[in-house]
Amino acid sequence: MVAAPLLGSSLLIYAQTPEFPHPEPVFGAAAILFAASPVPEGTADDGTPALPTIDPIAFVSGGKLLECISWKSDGDTVPVPTLNLLRKAYASGRVYPLWSRGERVGKVVTEHSCIGEEDIAQGGTVDLQGCVRYRFTGNKQWQANGAWGTVWTGKTSTATHKSVSGKPSEAEMRQFVDQAVRLYMTGGVSASASQVRVKSIAKTQLRKGQFALIGSTMLQAPSQEKFTWNSDRLFLAVEIDKGRLLPVLVVRHHAQVQFRPDDDSPNPGEELDEENNTDEESFVDNFPLFPGEPDAVITRHQHYESWDYSIYRWSGSQYNKIYTGCGGGT
Repeated sequence: MVAAPLLGSSLLIYAQTPEFPHPEPVFGAAAILFAASPVPEGTADDGTPALPTIDPIAFVSGGKLLECISWKSDGDTVPVPTLNLLRKAYASGRVYPLWSRGERVGKVVTEHSCIGEEDIAQGGTVDLQGCVRYRFTGNKQWQANGAWGTVWTGKTSTATHKSVSGKPSEAEMRQFVDQAVRLYMTGGVSASASQVRVKSIAKTQLRKGQFALIGSTMLQAPSQEKFTWNSDRLFLAVEIDKGRLLPVLVVRHHAQVQFRPDDDSPNPGEELDEENNTDEESFVDNFPLFPGEPDAVITRHQHYESWDYSIYRWSGSQYNKIYTGCGGGT
């Protein structure tokens, strides 16, 4: 995996993604950063309106971003301190501000928690996916857009700009694809606009007065090895400056898909399953996590049978990854 390119003149150089230590959490009064899923349509099994969920991205204590699962855990067992903190945060009737695209858009009210007394007493393999559901009140446009949001239980953050919920124009979409082609080529991957598939794209602001496009693309093509295709994904954030797109965050995920000699050749436009090599990184939200700086960028990685989150922080003229963690198994 590679992280944001180092930007210098016209040259883009991919830098290696660092490995992140996961120290033993010292929670105390740790704040929690949650990803809030979009409000779903339809009803639940019992006929009541389907409710969205919040999922922990990271704990923040003493100025440090901490993992949900400690390095002393036994496999996927959730430590008791984690369960205690989450149980309090998930208690029915808790009210938290909901943010989206860098601005408060409403509030969430927690509905119920999946963490019981036995889990606290024993520790356990609690499935944190969908562990607490919430009811939303606030900006109906956010709900209608089907966007993700951010819930923060720490001290009140200060927005530096208005939330942007509009879709990119056709011209901006073309520019985004052209930028992806250029970045693929810079990374040694032969590409054309017709080959690049846009998996997701959102328009937002990462700082006041500076619109940005954030999304992911995929390009799959035969490799030089027999019965093998290359699958290259880009997670890309570009700021719009006087009609030009300037990359501020580029992450490439590469996988190879192998076939048996008796397999059928892929059909035109068919998306090949990356299986164990899957790392589909998608945009969750941008949030003013660090006062006085452009918003942090939060992403979700969907792997073959698990998911986790990453946080990118502005540094100089680009974003760098500072954290990956939480999530769980599918």
